[in-house]
Amino acid sequence: MATEQGHHANKVYIDQNGDLHLNGAQFFNDAEEDIAPALESLDQISIGELEYLDGVTAGTVTASKALVVDANKDLSTLRDIVLRNLDAGSSGTAGSVDVFPSTAAKGKLAFAAADSAGDTTTTIVNASQAGARTYTVPDAGTSASFVMTEGATTINGNRTLATGADLIFSGTTGQSEITFTDNLADALSVKITGGADFLVFDSSDANEKLTILSATTQKLGFYGTTPVVQGAALTAAKPAFTIADAEGTPDEAIQAVTQSTPFGFVNAAELITLLYKVQNMHVRLGELEARLEAVGLVAAN
Repeated sequence: MATEQGHHANKVYIDQNGDLHLNGAQFFNDAEEDIAPALESLDQISIGELEYLDGVTAGTVTASKALVVDANKDLSTLRDIVLRNLDAGSSGTAGSVDVFPSTAAKGKLAFAAADSAGDTTTTIVNASQAGARTYTVPDAGTSASFVMTEGATTINGNRTLATGADLIFSGTTGQSEITFTDNLADALSVKITGGADFLVFDSSDANEKLTILSATTQKLGFYGTTPVVQGAALTAAKPAFTIADAEGTPDEAIQAVTQSTPFGFVNAAELITLLYKVQNMHVRLGELEARLEAVGLVAAN
């Protein structure tokens, strides 16, 4: 420390103003009984170390000076600090960590903790990253929660998947569901927009299935038609008839009926062909009814 004018270097003295000058001196406590307890902390303190206390304002950080908290145990304007562990608050005393942006009066990012069911620790840990990453929290428009991989989560508003992105439900046990709950008197739409886009429900596992509607009172419509409930059962089919004549070579060029009484076919082949065609439609209609009943579009007989 430079010696001021009128002062003596490397000397200990009291000047005319009553100030104690300790130039180049060190404190030694040779006998504890010979020194007041309040001065014991001065044992082996150098003048250079005392300079760290000179001009310190409690609670305010000053360059190259000691850190002294104020009466509230607060300390402000500290710039960079490296810590091994940081606890904000203590058990029973709430704490938070506030991060400010570079522009003044533009808000802050606060990290705080809420009460848990027990005296437990919630840990946030990153997975191994292949490179530098920046994760941005978008403006949800209101208070919101993150969508987690576990537990039930409610999502409000629109979520858009980027081009080529897939929404995949996977698992080895249990049931994966997309459930739309709507108590309003409006419509729920699944829209596919674009020139050649289409909606595909694909399954490579014979045990997987797609169910549309779960009750016959729910309504379904296609191509913009008014949705309706499940159709009633078709009229019961009459028993199939048998044809004594063999089908033979079909004669599908039905000629004009005969003009004599009774009216009839020109030949038997034409009549036999017609009978077999009616029988074929009877069988095919029965197959169609069975398929409609199998998927629930009409009630079963």
